[in-house]
Amino acid sequence: MLKPNFKIIVNDRDLTATIKANLISISFDDKDGKESDEISIVINGLYDAPSFGDKIVMYLGYEDDLYSVGEFRLQTVERNFKANTTEVRATAADFSNSKLKVKRSKTWENTTLFGIAKTIAKEQNLELKCCGDDANIASKLQDNVGDIEFIYTLAYEFGFLAAVKNSTLIIAKKIDFGVSNAPKYEIDTKELYSLEINEAYRNVYKSVVLQWQDISSGAMRSLRAGSGEPSYNMRISQPKSDGEAYAKANAKLNELKKSGISGRCSLAGANIITGGSITFKNTNSDIELKKFSITSVRHNLNSRGYSVEVEFER
Repeated sequence: MLKPNFKIIVNDRDLTATIKANLISISFDDKDGKESDEISIVINGLYDAPSFGDKIVMYLGYEDDLYSVGEFRLQTVERNFKANTTEVRATAADFSNSKLKVKRSKTWENTTLFGIAKTIAKEQNLELKCCGDDANIASKLQDNVGDIEFIYTLAYEFGFLAAVKNSTLIIAKKIDFGVSNAPKYEIDTKELYSLEINEAYRNVYKSVVLQWQDISSGAMRSLRAGSGEPSYNMRISQPKSDGEAYAKANAKLNELKKSGISGRCSLAGANIITGGSITFKNTNSDIELKKFSITSVRHNLNSRGYSVEVEFER
């Protein structure tokens, strides 16, 4: 049986041996964009706190076959004097960067979602990666919120996900999220420690109708995405353009079209990435080889071994 292994580099110094000698547990939460990826390292002993924002690069795997899970910035250090332990937490978004936390009030005019993302990425010293068709934005108020919180919310409004991973701001449709060629995983249920499926039937709406009041004329206006009945009706404030209204309606329709199937599984540690797709074989059920989108992956490594917990939906 292969032996689980890891490697941890802090500010370009290899601290693997020191951590390994005192290790209690390592966890890595790979999230889908609504939150920043995070790692936790718990070790025996009380250690002086590293500097806020220190760079941590972590690798997981087995023996000499390791893969990078990303670059992180130290956020918190918790020392438990009774238990004689130290826990270090770090996130993919560098919250030690003072510019990241600055709240701004600004109106973005005659631009696009990707255009706003490009400006924010440049101001935050991030690389940028965008996937999918851009969305036009005639006018949008950034109302006393930080840049990253604003772009996360704005992306979701137009049917995208946003995340900061490895010093890169990623804006992508869920199906493309994480990497340009999203990995596909086919898992034999015989390899799983557990598998749970939950289903809630929601796929009843055929269209979305947006309604708003035209400020200049006082008349009610509407716009439909999709066709047929039943329709889902939404009241919104007046959009700056029909294109902006349609983008919002279409994003809502795509959300409503989800069948409401979600689940989770656990298995031996593996390089499974959020944003990929997963199918299961030998289930003897109606989910056989159905494709699910991976929404989060939690990696756990400790003295008992290395495992992953995967959450997914379709």
